[in-house]
Amino acid sequence: MKAMVRFYLRTINYRGRNPVYLLLQILLYLLSGVYFVFLRMKRAYARRRKIKIDIPVISVGNITWGGTGKTPLVIYLVHIFKQRGKNISVIHHGQRFGDEPELLHRKLPPVEILHSASKKKLLLGLKNRKDVNIVVIDDGFQNWDIHRDLDILVLDSGAPFGNGYLIPRGNLREEPASINRADLIVVNKITPQSNLDALEKRIARYNFSGDIVYTCYEIEKIRKMGGGEVLPSFLSERKVALVAGIGHPEYFSYLIQNTGAEIIQRFFYPDHYVYTRQDLQTIEDKLDNKVEVILITEKDEVKFKKIFSESQSIISLPLYVVEVGLRFVKNEQALHRRLDILLGGSGI
Repeated sequence: MKAMVRFYLRTINYRGRNPVYLLLQILLYLLSGVYFVFLRMKRAYARRRKIKIDIPVISVGNITWGGTGKTPLVIYLVHIFKQRGKNISVIHHGQRFGDEPELLHRKLPPVEILHSASKKKLLLGLKNRKDVNIVVIDDGFQNWDIHRDLDILVLDSGAPFGNGYLIPRGNLREEPASINRADLIVVNKITPQSNLDALEKRIARYNFSGDIVYTCYEIEKIRKMGGGEVLPSFLSERKVALVAGIGHPEYFSYLIQNTGAEIIQRFFYPDHYVYTRQDLQTIEDKLDNKVEVILITEKDEVKFKKIFSESQSIISLPLYVVEVGLRFVKNEQALHRRLDILLGGSGI
């Protein structure tokens, strides 16, 4: 199964002239047409059955699968609302992937986090709750049957529209023109090399007229998995290996390179990858003897914890977790202005 995922990702991103890959891309492109028809029908059906509750509802979503940065933004919003004294319920997309729900529970202040395959049912369950002031939906942009009072769309600055193709030929969950439904766009993973004007022009092509906010990640802490030692955030000349099963792990490399570390090896796996004992053994067998530290992401920590006793016995070097936070690069006030309107003008 894991080999099939790797082959599929290699196929949709292939840019060479190998006839086998080209034929597969054509077949996937035809299937994307079927998906598009299904998408239009499902969207129209859902909109006719849209529900609305009296509690303000905020959605944080995306139009591609893969890591754009929804969860850090959800965490940021919840902290803002808690500072304002609001009671929040966070609706998550169920237990399909175990890393994100556990990360939310660990990173958020005490709030109610609800999990279900049906966000609509969860929202209806909150309809008559007097103790809830705000509902935040994690990954709600494709919930066309739910009215949102604020629709936030998160795009990856490196690939805002994925590889340009709909599922299964690409990683677009909806056509790019759907971004005009959003009230506000957050372009994440900005780097000093990012051309903000060019990004704005790309977004404007699809008739988006709302505000655009720019954010990036910054390292908050590098700590030993399981507790204990905390490394300085500047790893000058330390020789490291990276292990990550996330969407677009290249940005993880970028963050670590900025610490001054020398990246000797990268062990990158598909998003939401579930590690096995064999994966750990492979990492250990291939580990360069120059490597001093192995760095993993917070999402991967959740998965490693489940096999931590095994990882201790297999991997000879300690694992360190890189904790990141969201930093605003440009136009943060646009988001706060939207929140002020939503909450009746109370200040941040």
